[in-house]
Amino acid sequence: LKLGYAGRLEIFEKRLDILLELIEELEKRKINYVLNIAGNGSFRDEIKDFISSRKLENRIILRGLLPRNLMSDFWEEQDIAINVSDNEGRPISNMEAMVYGAVPVVTDTVGIRDDVENGINGYIVQINDYHSMADKIEYLDKHREILPMFGKKAQTDMRKKMNIDDYMKFWLRIIK
Repeated sequence: LKLGYAGRLEIFEKRLDILLELIEELEKRKINYVLNIAGNGSFRDEIKDFISSRKLENRIILRGLLPRNLMSDFWEEQDIAINVSDNEGRPISNMEAMVYGAVPVVTDTVGIRDDVENGINGYIVQINDYHSMADKIEYLDKHREILPMFGKKAQTDMRKKMNIDDYMKFWLRIIK
């Protein structure tokens, strides 16, 4: 199971400390996963130490800050997009992930429900609830047939929302 996270590697707002708790939970449950992390930030060294101390080099890959033109490739590789933030508007990384068919398993921040329909194109859990997040990941791992269905639904929903003609009409209405 390929999990992806893209964003700042910070505790403040992004809650990467919760991501480490989630990893511990996935390990306890013996879920076969690889977590790809794209980004950089002040919590990077702690994540590296965590990976090293638990010998998770084959499970957690720190990809660093990827150029914008490589993000589509990054998200196309993932089955699941993870977001553990406790404060987000409408996360761009989540929208990008969905456009490329990665199934969101995310926390219930302010703007997340604009794009994620819980149980239809992804899963939403309460903020800081890494146990429920692990439940959803474990469920998707055991029911792999759901991944392409949710991924296609996420992709279709986001592509409709990102239609440039509709977007331009929206802004033209505002300007006039």
